[in-house]
Amino acid sequence: MMRTTSLLAALLLTLVGCPSGDDDDHASNIPCDEDTRDEAYEPGMEKTTDNGLMTVVLVESTPGPIDIGSNDWTLSVADPATGDPESGCTITAVPEMTDHGHGSNEPVAEETATPGTYDIIGISITMAGLWDTELSLECPVLGDDTIHFVFCIDG
Repeated sequence: MMRTTSLLAALLLTLVGCPSGDDDDHASNIPCDEDTRDEAYEPGMEKTTDNGLMTVVLVESTPGPIDIGSNDWTLSVADPATGDPESGCTITAVPEMTDHGHGSNEPVAEETATPGTYDIIGISITMAGLWDTELSLECPVLGDDTIHFVFCIDG
Protein backbone atom coordinates (compact mmCIF):
# COMPACT_ATOMS: atom_id res chain seq x y z
CA MET A 1 0.00 0.00 0.00
CA MET A 2 2.85 2.38 0.89
CA ARG A 3 4.48 1.84 -2.52
CA THR A 4 1.18 2.52 -4.34
CA THR A 5 0.64 5.71 -2.33
CA SER A 6 4.18 6.90 -3.11
CA LEU A 7 3.73 6.20 -6.81
CA LEU A 8 0.41 8.06 -6.88
CA ALA A 9 1.95 11.03 -5.05
CA ALA A 10 4.85 11.13 -7.51
CA LEU A 11 2.46 10.97 -10.45
CA LEU A 12 0.33 13.78 -9.02
CA LEU A 13 3.39 16.00 -8.46
CA THR A 14 4.54 15.34 -12.00
CA LEU A 15 1.15 16.26 -13.46
CA VAL A 16 0.80 19.41 -11.33
CA GLY A 17 4.31 20.57 -12.25
CA CYS A 18 3.82 20.17 -16.00
CA PRO A 19 2.31 23.08 -17.92
CA SER A 20 -0.62 22.34 -20.19
CA GLY A 21 -0.63 23.21 -23.86
CA ASP A 22 -2.64 26.34 -22.95
CA ASP A 23 0.33 27.75 -21.02
CA ASP A 24 2.56 27.96 -24.09
CA ASP A 25 5.16 30.65 -23.49
CA HIS A 26 5.05 31.80 -27.12
CA ALA A 27 5.61 35.46 -26.24
CA SER A 28 9.20 34.73 -25.21
CA ASN A 29 9.94 33.54 -28.73
CA ILE A 30 9.04 36.86 -30.36
CA PRO A 31 12.11 38.34 -32.08
CA CYS A 32 12.96 41.79 -30.75
CA ASP A 33 12.33 43.46 -34.09
CA GLU A 34 8.72 42.16 -33.92
CA ASP A 35 8.05 42.76 -30.20
CA THR A 36 5.94 45.87 -29.67
CA ARG A 37 6.09 45.84 -25.85
CA ASP A 38 9.57 47.33 -25.56
CA GLU A 39 10.99 50.80 -25.91
CA ALA A 40 13.98 51.82 -27.98
CA TYR A 41 17.07 52.60 -25.92
CA GLU A 42 18.53 56.03 -26.55
CA PRO A 43 21.08 57.81 -24.36
CA GLY A 44 19.27 60.67 -22.64
CA MET A 45 15.81 59.09 -22.78
CA GLU A 46 13.50 60.85 -20.34
CA LYS A 47 10.45 59.46 -18.53
CA THR A 48 8.14 60.48 -15.72
CA THR A 49 7.74 58.13 -12.76
CA ASP A 50 4.53 56.11 -12.38
CA ASN A 51 2.90 58.61 -9.99
CA GLY A 52 4.38 61.68 -11.69
CA LEU A 53 6.59 62.67 -8.75
CA MET A 54 9.91 62.72 -10.65
CA THR A 55 11.49 63.00 -14.04
CA VAL A 56 14.13 60.33 -14.65
CA VAL A 57 16.64 60.49 -17.47
CA LEU A 58 18.60 57.38 -18.47
CA VAL A 59 21.67 59.44 -19.29
CA GLU A 60 23.59 56.44 -20.63
CA SER A 61 24.14 52.72 -20.37
CA THR A 62 27.41 50.86 -20.68
CA PRO A 63 27.17 48.94 -22.90
CA GLY A 64 24.73 50.95 -24.92
CA PRO A 65 22.30 49.72 -25.99
CA ILE A 66 21.53 47.37 -23.08
CA ASP A 67 22.97 43.88 -23.71
CA ILE A 68 23.34 40.44 -22.16
CA GLY A 69 25.78 40.57 -19.25
CA SER A 70 26.55 43.33 -16.78
CA ASN A 71 25.12 46.76 -17.58
CA ASP A 72 25.94 50.05 -15.84
CA TRP A 73 23.41 52.88 -15.98
CA THR A 74 23.76 56.57 -15.20
CA LEU A 75 20.49 58.30 -14.25
CA SER A 76 19.43 61.77 -13.34
CA VAL A 77 16.42 62.46 -11.10
CA ALA A 78 14.63 65.81 -11.03
CA ASP A 79 11.50 67.58 -9.90
CA PRO A 80 9.20 67.54 -12.97
CA ALA A 81 7.76 70.98 -12.17
CA THR A 82 11.03 72.87 -11.66
CA GLY A 83 13.70 70.67 -13.21
CA ASP A 84 15.70 70.90 -9.97
CA PRO A 85 17.89 67.83 -9.35
CA GLU A 86 16.81 65.52 -6.50
CA SER A 87 19.73 64.52 -4.28
CA GLY A 88 19.81 61.93 -1.52
CA CYS A 89 17.62 59.33 -3.23
CA THR A 90 17.89 55.61 -2.64
CA ILE A 91 17.34 53.82 -5.94
CA THR A 92 17.04 50.06 -6.36
CA ALA A 93 16.91 48.39 -9.78
CA VAL A 94 14.94 45.16 -10.16
CA PRO A 95 15.40 43.63 -13.63
CA GLU A 96 12.80 41.00 -14.52
CA MET A 97 12.45 38.89 -17.63
CA THR A 98 8.80 39.55 -18.37
CA ASP A 99 7.90 36.39 -20.31
CA HIS A 100 9.81 34.00 -18.07
CA GLY A 101 8.79 35.55 -14.75
CA HIS A 102 12.29 35.63 -13.26
CA GLY A 103 14.72 38.32 -12.34
CA SER A 104 18.45 38.47 -11.91
CA ASN A 105 19.85 40.83 -9.26
CA GLU A 106 18.91 44.01 -7.38
CA PRO A 107 21.72 46.56 -7.61
CA VAL A 108 21.47 49.82 -5.68
CA ALA A 109 22.41 53.17 -7.18
CA GLU A 110 25.05 55.45 -5.72
CA GLU A 111 24.83 59.20 -6.11
CA THR A 112 27.69 60.76 -8.05
CA ALA A 113 29.41 64.09 -7.33
CA THR A 114 26.82 65.76 -9.60
CA PRO A 115 23.62 66.47 -7.62
CA GLY A 116 20.69 64.31 -8.71
CA THR A 117 22.88 61.97 -10.79
CA TYR A 118 23.19 58.29 -9.86
CA ASP A 119 25.20 55.30 -11.10
CA ILE A 120 23.70 51.82 -10.99
CA ILE A 121 26.52 49.33 -11.41
CA GLY A 122 26.04 45.73 -12.52
CA ILE A 123 22.44 45.35 -13.72
CA SER A 124 22.58 41.71 -14.78
CA ILE A 125 20.79 40.72 -17.98
CA THR A 126 21.17 36.96 -18.12
CA MET A 127 19.59 36.05 -21.46
CA ALA A 128 17.91 37.36 -24.60
CA GLY A 129 14.27 38.46 -24.42
CA LEU A 130 12.06 41.18 -22.96
CA TRP A 131 13.38 42.74 -19.72
CA ASP A 132 11.45 45.17 -17.52
CA THR A 133 13.76 46.96 -15.10
CA GLU A 134 11.77 48.55 -12.32
CA LEU A 135 13.49 51.37 -10.49
CA SER A 136 12.20 52.04 -6.97
CA LEU A 137 13.07 55.57 -5.91
CA GLU A 138 12.94 56.83 -2.33
CA CYS A 139 13.74 60.54 -2.35
CA PRO A 140 13.81 62.87 0.67
CA VAL A 141 11.96 65.81 -0.94
CA LEU A 142 9.86 64.35 -3.77
CA GLY A 143 8.83 61.10 -2.03
CA ASP A 144 8.69 57.48 -3.18
CA ASP A 145 7.83 56.36 -6.70
CA THR A 146 8.70 53.79 -9.35
CA ILE A 147 9.52 53.80 -13.04
CA HIS A 148 10.01 51.04 -15.61
CA PHE A 149 12.45 50.76 -18.48
CA VAL A 150 11.46 47.92 -20.82
CA PHE A 151 14.00 46.71 -23.36
CA CYS A 152 14.09 43.68 -25.65
CA ILE A 153 17.56 42.16 -25.72
CA ASP A 154 18.67 40.26 -28.83
CA GLY A 155 20.52 37.00 -28.32
